[in-house]
Amino acid sequence: MEYSIENYANIKNIGLDFGEVEVGVTKIKSIKIVNQSSTPLILELYGSLPCSPGQDYIKAFNSKIEMIEELDISDNFTNYLRDTTGVVKSNPPAISLSWNFMDFGQMQTGSENYVKRTPQTVCLTNHNIFNLLVIWEKDVSKTFSIQPQEAKVRSNQSIIFEIRFDPAEENTFYSRELIARTFRLPCCETSFNDIEAIQTSTVPDYVSLRLIGHTYSYGLNDCIPQYEIPETVIMPACIPATPVYTTFMIKNFCQQPLMFCFVPPDTSHYSIKPMMGLIGHKQEHQVIAVQLFPEAESDRAYVERWAVRLNGNPEYEIYIDLQGFAEQASLVFGDVNTVTLDPVHIGCRHTQSIPVRNPTRHCVRFEYSSSDFPKELSVQEISGIIHPNETVLHDWTFAPDRLGDSNFEISCRLRTDMSSRSTAVKVDVTGKCAEGSLIAIPEELNFGERAYKEVCESEFKMFNFSPVTINFSLICRPSKPLEIMNEPENDIEISPICGSISPGRGEKIKIVLTPTQPGFYELNIQYYVRSHLTADTVIPLIEPQNLCTLHCMCYLPTIQVQDLLYRAETNKQVSKVSLWKSLCIDDFNIALTNLLPYQETSVEMTIPFVDLNENEKFLIKLLVKNTKPIKSTLSLKQQSTCLCNDQKRKSRPRTKSTSKNGCLYCVHDHSCSIFPTKMTLSPGETGILTIDISSDTLQPSGIFWDLKIGEERYINWNIKLENQIILSGNYLNFKQINLKRLYMRYQTAWIYNDKECEASYTVDIKNLVMMNKKHYGIIFTCLNPQGILKKYERQPIIFGFCPNRFGIFKTTVLIKVNDIASILNIEAESTCTAREIDIEHDNCPLSDTFTTPEIEVYFNHNCVIASPISTHGKLIKLVMVHNHHPQDVLQYTWKNCEIPELVKINVNPTCGLIQPQTLLTFMIEIDVGSYECCLDIDLFCDFINVSERRLAEKKKSEEEKMLCQLKNEFTITDKGILLPKKPIFEETKKPSTFCKTLTLKIHTYDSESADDRVELHYQLKNTPNEEIARKLTTSNKSISANAANMSTHIFESMIWDIINSSSFSKTLKENLNNVHDLKYSQLPVDIGRRKNQAERTELVPPKRHVQDVLHTMICMVVHEEFNFDTAHFSHPTDIRQISYQKTYMEEHHHHRRHSKKMFMNKSMQ
Repeated sequence: MEYSIENYANIKNIGLDFGEVEVGVTKIKSIKIVNQSSTPLILELYGSLPCSPGQDYIKAFNSKIEMIEELDISDNFTNYLRDTTGVVKSNPPAISLSWNFMDFGQMQTGSENYVKRTPQTVCLTNHNIFNLLVIWEKDVSKTFSIQPQEAKVRSNQSIIFEIRFDPAEENTFYSRELIARTFRLPCCETSFNDIEAIQTSTVPDYVSLRLIGHTYSYGLNDCIPQYEIPETVIMPACIPATPVYTTFMIKNFCQQPLMFCFVPPDTSHYSIKPMMGLIGHKQEHQVIAVQLFPEAESDRAYVERWAVRLNGNPEYEIYIDLQGFAEQASLVFGDVNTVTLDPVHIGCRHTQSIPVRNPTRHCVRFEYSSSDFPKELSVQEISGIIHPNETVLHDWTFAPDRLGDSNFEISCRLRTDMSSRSTAVKVDVTGKCAEGSLIAIPEELNFGERAYKEVCESEFKMFNFSPVTINFSLICRPSKPLEIMNEPENDIEISPICGSISPGRGEKIKIVLTPTQPGFYELNIQYYVRSHLTADTVIPLIEPQNLCTLHCMCYLPTIQVQDLLYRAETNKQVSKVSLWKSLCIDDFNIALTNLLPYQETSVEMTIPFVDLNENEKFLIKLLVKNTKPIKSTLSLKQQSTCLCNDQKRKSRPRTKSTSKNGCLYCVHDHSCSIFPTKMTLSPGETGILTIDISSDTLQPSGIFWDLKIGEERYINWNIKLENQIILSGNYLNFKQINLKRLYMRYQTAWIYNDKECEASYTVDIKNLVMMNKKHYGIIFTCLNPQGILKKYERQPIIFGFCPNRFGIFKTTVLIKVNDIASILNIEAESTCTAREIDIEHDNCPLSDTFTTPEIEVYFNHNCVIASPISTHGKLIKLVMVHNHHPQDVLQYTWKNCEIPELVKINVNPTCGLIQPQTLLTFMIEIDVGSYECCLDIDLFCDFINVSERRLAEKKKSEEEKMLCQLKNEFTITDKGILLPKKPIFEETKKPSTFCKTLTLKIHTYDSESADDRVELHYQLKNTPNEEIARKLTTSNKSISANAANMSTHIFESMIWDIINSSSFSKTLKENLNNVHDLKYSQLPVDIGRRKNQAERTELVPPKRHVQDVLHTMICMVVHEEFNFDTAHFSHPTDIRQISYQKTYMEEHHHHRRHSKKMFMNKSMQ
């Protein structure tokens, strides 16, 4: 028969011959090698030779074979070596032989040597509880025979069989394996027929007996054996008290058969099958099965040396070493089954790789005992297999929930595939839970001043000096809430943003900042402690900790209007302060500062007049400064859109921009021009923007300009030309008026007539009357609700407010000048406590901070804020005017101002000349009336270029003289009198004129409330008022010692400065020499006034006289100290004095130049 056996990808056929056997079932066991690289194959074959075979018998036979309990192929080696003896077994076989092999050695052939051939015996023992029938197979060649051939063996009985070796040929090797079939007999006696039925129907057990012998004489076998036998056989891994098996081969390379026989030591733990045999010259190899049965329960090595005798000749005896090691399943966890876990942060879990080593040659199956594991500890692999001499890493996760040390003992069950028995290994685990923190070096990163979207990089190093590993996650938060468009942390990129730092280690953190919003960045880099390296969740009970602070100042390219200058050829009733307000410079600066990228806003600027004379221009100079530490760029572009309806097509050169479509051009395109249209300023650099208003086609329409200041920021700049009848603005505010006061406080609204004829004005006080009726008293009043305005005249409308209750009062009045009307909004607030006068100051610079060649005259102050003045008081201010023209003389004319019962302002001198590059001083005398008020007054000074006027007059006189000469020159001809041709003269340039305005802010207060309304140092500066009070009002306000000492020091210093001046004695003598002969009794007054005057103190006239003397002295002291000219204060009566003054000024001009420039620069700052 043939069987197909699949081995990997190859299929090999093995041929098996089922020879002649006796009647009954036959079982054959054999071990075969498919190929030398594969595991030996043990075959267990069954066959049957019935007396009369049939299909029914064959089916019954197959079903019985399938039901055999002994058919166990899971442990073929155990079944194969079951009948082998030589080692002690705890479970002996059911049938055993005393010898499984028998070597007869060398025998002689022939009948004559029959007696010499001694038979040998073997004992068969029945270990079963039933009787057996033993039937030995017959050797057909009759070389080996056994007696008896058949025998019955009772339960637990033995029987002796005799075996003979009768060879028939000389010089021959003999080998035979006799097989005995054992059948189970019933308890009753059986006949012969019953025995035959048992043989044909029962699958027997088998016992084999291997026999060898030869007929060679020693020394006559000249054939040297050629073989291959391993010197050492290493057994597979085994455990104590569990057999292990292996195989090896004996190969025969000789042309003759090779007989082998193993000779064991006296005591052995090994079993070999077959112990002897014959390898024919056709059969190349013999598979030898080896069994090791380690008896001891402990780990032990089993090394034995066996002898192999070849061809029965002692000379051909070789040795083979059998080596084996029995050991229990074992694993080593960590350091000799002691595991020390790394310290873990409270609330975190740390996964640590624990080495587990298999020091044995077994494949060890492990399984942790889940009941031994605490809740703080977990293992990823509960069970598994570890191969021999392999070290694997197991992930243990330690998640403590309390601070301190933790000790655990866990158990792991171990077993191998060779045995179902398991052993336990105890592992000691130690863990620690602690808190930790991270620090950054440096703790602050200052990126400095950066431009918008300027990428800047920096880094810091983060260290962990705590005993635990910290899994961090970095975030960025502002240190305080910011009112900005976006979240500032979006501008920061942190790399790496998360990670883990072991104890004593550090990591470099890279910060990339791209500021996208202006302002100061103060950001905190904070870290969260994550529960695990790969987890996104953070520990909920731990707040983020500050790690590093970032500072950065982000700037957008921004400019600011710092100052303005203007030049009006005629009086346009504008001042620097009013022009600053009408141009909305503050709103413009706010828009420049607050405008963010990709935003657009509009700013309206109003020029407060419309009409200009022919060829007249109004010039405005804006000083712009780059206030940021980065470069700023601005560009201007005029839009072709006008607010007026007078738009028409105008022929222009064809360009790329105009050739595509027909654009509408307004006639007012050139009425307002701004230059330069592009400007780039470095940090701190200043530039000048010029706004030129011309008289060409000037109409009250708007001119639109697009202003781009970089980073996609746009301002729509609308410049409107608008005539305003209320010059002071459409808003009047009475701030915090004390309710205890029983008299009015006044303010003014200035109106203007821009026509060449007189105009009448009216104020509709209907709302004021209704407000007074509503509050049952005179709350608001208007002193001049109607009147006449002369041409180009301005006049104040006086409003008064006196509250009778707490609160805020709001109303409106309608003011009409001819047919033009405007609404004035009035707001007032009353308080219960007396508050000091708050001297407000506009954002407009008080002094000019830059100069331009187009503007010749500059004031040291364009706006004078006077200290609070008592009613009936007087104040003198000193103002300087500088002529910057390099060579022309200018004539000035001041216009004094007087508001009856409120204030009277005189400028001394009122008119005169200013030499080129010369500084003149002017005294402004402010006399306050009897009403308490808050006033903004503009003083106008007209200038004319005298040098240009003289040249024009000289040229005109020369032209007139030439015309007179031509009248007397004529020629008489035949045709008559021929007059000379009239010459054509060039047009005479008119002298340049312009107007400058000085603004005065005046606050007056009643003398009775001086202590409540005005601070002490203001009272000390004021001169005595003209009003005489009969009853002095006392005040509860006390003066501190420091204030008294300060006032004493001020008075003493003033007195010594006056006395030590060179002009003191001269001024004092001139004033004292004037004798006043007029007495009070000589005044032509009635009896009532005479009585009131008599009650006055006699010290009043000397007090006012001393005041004038002191003012004169102080003025002279100041001019003498700074070496100023004083000649212009005198009024010459003839031409000789003018010549003398001019000569005197030229002689001393070079001595005063340095002092004037120094003082002018100091005053302008």
